[in-house]
Amino acid sequence: MTNIIHKLQNIIKTTSTITSTNIIFMQQFLKQHNYALLPDEFVEFLHYFNGISYNGSVIYGIYTNENLQDISNTNTSIIHPLHKDLVFLGHNDFDYLAYNQKHQIYQIIDKADFEVLEEYQDLSPALQHILKIDYE
Repeated sequence: MTNIIHKLQNIIKTTSTITSTNIIFMQQFLKQHNYALLPDEFVEFLHYFNGISYNGSVIYGIYTNENLQDISNTNTSIIHPLHKDLVFLGHNDFDYLAYNQKHQIYQIIDKADFEVLEEYQDLSPALQHILKIDYE
């Protein structure tokens, strides 16, 4: 995961203002609304970037400004039949990035029909896919 963090820090000049308290409140919100919790890798990511908009793609943050999307607002607005197992983490023009807590896997899900297109064990390749970053 460190490689993707360093790569993004070189591309995106921003810092996170997220606190552990913010993350705890978000996890409580997700649990209260029957959504999957944020995976540990994504929580680590939030400590570096509280949301990203890059290359036409968005990774959601917590309590973001008007330019980025918030995890809680986005997850309550997406109607997915398996929402109890999923937490949506980002999107690009055609796909969502979600974490499936039941299967402990990151998924690229088609926006149109919710078909799972790709699955990743780790966050880094999933972020590279959704953000359209070349693999090096």
